[in-house]
Amino acid sequence: MIGAQEEITPEARATARNMSAAVLLKIAQYPFLVLSVLLVPRSLGPQAYGEYALVLSIIVMAASATELGLGEICGRFVQTFEINGDQRSLKRFASGLLATKLALDALLFGPLLFLIWSIYGDRFPLFYYGLIVAILIVTDLGVVPYGLMFGMNRLNLYALRHPLRRVLTLVLVLNLYHYFGIYGALASAFFVEAILTALNLAWGWRFLSLKDLRLDFKFLKPYLQFGFVFYVSNGVMIIWQKVGNPIVAHFTMDSSEVALFDIPNQIFLITTSFFLVTIGYLVPIFVRLLATGKEEKLVAWSNLLLKYIFALSTIMVGGFLIAGHEFIPVLIGRQYSAIYPNALVLLMGTFPMIVVQLGHVFCIIYKKARNYLFALACALLTFVTAASVLVPHLASMGASLAMLLSTGVAAVALGVIFWRQVKPCLQEGLQVTLIGVVFIPFWFLRRNLIIDLLLAIAAGILYLLILLITRKLRIEEMSQVIKAIRLRPNEQV
Repeated sequence: MIGAQEEITPEARATARNMSAAVLLKIAQYPFLVLSVLLVPRSLGPQAYGEYALVLSIIVMAASATELGLGEICGRFVQTFEINGDQRSLKRFASGLLATKLALDALLFGPLLFLIWSIYGDRFPLFYYGLIVAILIVTDLGVVPYGLMFGMNRLNLYALRHPLRRVLTLVLVLNLYHYFGIYGALASAFFVEAILTALNLAWGWRFLSLKDLRLDFKFLKPYLQFGFVFYVSNGVMIIWQKVGNPIVAHFTMDSSEVALFDIPNQIFLITTSFFLVTIGYLVPIFVRLLATGKEEKLVAWSNLLLKYIFALSTIMVGGFLIAGHEFIPVLIGRQYSAIYPNALVLLMGTFPMIVVQLGHVFCIIYKKARNYLFALACALLTFVTAASVLVPHLASMGASLAMLLSTGVAAVALGVIFWRQVKPCLQEGLQVTLIGVVFIPFWFLRRNLIIDLLLAIAAGILYLLILLITRKLRIEEMSQVIKAIRLRPNEQV
């Protein structure tokens, strides 16, 4: 454990500052997320929203086919260029990766479109297929500069994408749907990606070179080899997260059931990404710590952060347990009341996903990408199998249960592989989670929305007090992180 008196290193200070800015930007998206959940499903209605969600899930899965594992490649190797001051190789690296992505697009877009057409055929109008191609192309033009932001530890710029995407999506979906119906809602996705790509290129253009925009496989080979397994892994991850919509649509033939799964699934994915953002952002500094022989600090920071993430996740799930049933109908309408049990089941998956995300970070820094792919493949196989059995009988709830089961499978797989690093994190994390049973008695006192919200707040305060009294959470740990954020580089602890 990181003691209160232990020196806070320059790496920790820089990381804490970057992470604090990134977390604030992550938080900034939530008002717009709430507005999106409030307005978009209500404006489109269950049928149109289900169609909108189905098409977007297909686009996201198709995009994963050309992703190349750029986040992991940049996170692992850009720091090396930075440390060595090798800007020439950095330009060659970035330009070569962009050329490789564009070549992969040209190679795969035809087969991808044929696969989508063979599944959906006349169910989708021609406009949908053209939109899929346009979105994939404009997105891929900006992903290399976006990956460089992460690799250079520019987490403030990297995280800015999240709130900006929420704002743009909310404004464009509502306005274009009003004038052009479902076609306008779907076209908004293209305009959002075009704006984000333009901003990424405006920042990252100086790292690209036209003369290096070529397929230099001899130079790129070690980077692409490292990223290949993560590329496949990310594709499996995206399919795991998004294939539920097509499965529900296939077995129920009801777009409203797709909506009843997609909305809580989106809440689950966005919520877990918020709670786990600090873990993923640790990759560049963890690489530096490992390279400089400070692995014990790596494990200590993992333990500290995960304990607080477990506690925050417990508050989130406990609060939703108490207030969610009355809150959802007020938020997005009575026609979506069935979302509550689906969302509660999915939010329980936050806890195993904490272990999955930590395992992902360890797979990057210890260069064990195949282990991550193995865990995700197990999760995907579990989800598809369970969903195929449960959805015909339980519809959207069947997909929610399948997702919860599959997150547990992935967590067990990665937890076993990195048991030495994960064990201390789990010991304290499980202790703060089990104290969350204090939320359960408040569930029996529910009456209406106002009372339920007050009960959720009271239960959360009681939970935090118990953690502080039992010293599961410690003031000195919190103050240490605050010091890391506030200290100037020339100050000493």
